[in-house]
Amino acid sequence: MKFNLNSFPVLVLFSLIFFFLNSGCGIKQPQVIAKKQFIEIYARLLIIDEMELSPEYKQLLRNEVLQQYKTTRADLYRTIEFYNSQPEKWVDILGKTRDRIDQLRTAKLKQTVR
Repeated sequence: MKFNLNSFPVLVLFSLIFFFLNSGCGIKQPQVIAKKQFIEIYARLLIIDEMELSPEYKQLLRNEVLQQYKTTRADLYRTIEFYNSQPEKWVDILGKTRDRIDQLRTAKLKQTVR
């Protein structure tokens, strides 16, 4: 089989298209957040949801939490889906999240008392 130099640009073009389609064109796919980090994020988000603030300000605070932990809303949703598919792990996460909320509130109360 003889290599045709005229078909080389076409081959390169198809290779590049294939590469970009397989790599998602550089779009990051949602990842499951590490357990400890997820507990911390989820606890802080639940505390924000309980606060008597405007919806806009709550959203601003939620975004700040995600930025602080260098994660995205898509990663958060992916992680929730992951734990929803494994109820025994979700129960553990919820228990640890409740504990973390209690710790954060206790620390805040101690700061207020000083």
